[in-house]
Amino acid sequence: MKNTISIMIKLSIALTILPSLFISAAYSSDNNKKTSNSYTTEYSLPDDAIGVVFIDSTTTGSLLQLRGIFGKGILLTKNINKQTCIVSRLKLAAGDFGGSNISVHSSGPIRLDIYSREVVEKLNAGVEVVSEDYLITDLLEEKIGDIKISMGLSIKHGFVLNPINWSWLNIFDNKKNEVAC
Repeated sequence: MKNTISIMIKLSIALTILPSLFISAAYSSDNNKKTSNSYTTEYSLPDDAIGVVFIDSTTTGSLLQLRGIFGKGILLTKNINKQTCIVSRLKLAAGDFGGSNISVHSSGPIRLDIYSREVVEKLNAGVEVVSEDYLITDLLEEKIGDIKISMGLSIKHGFVLNPINWSWLNIFDNKKNEVAC
């Protein structure tokens, strides 16, 4: 049963990403403007988190009961010295069975708080993170988990965090900025 759900989530993500790639071109020009040290004033880490994912705007696509979400944003992680943070770009693709029609539209922001050192190390090394490999919690649960959904997704969503740029245009501009936490 888990493999069937995993395949369906991956299918819904794939069905969303294809139309989203066309729509995301306009979004990427706005999103690429946030590359300065302004992250520390716009975004903050919870005290006990070691990383946080911010996706300011997403695109949601539905194909009957399959629904997928795609967005570009930033990963803000604490350095080992905990005095500075690293800011890097990443992409998120998520999916669930909450669709009810055939559509593609803009949707709201997503925030994921990261509490697992393993997740942060993988993302900083350029390795994608798949939600089904970790303990995911939400605001309704007291337990923290490896990743806590703070906004924009439900616990029913499966998701992939991909720190590798999928566009040839971004290969030469995959910067990681160090900022004060």
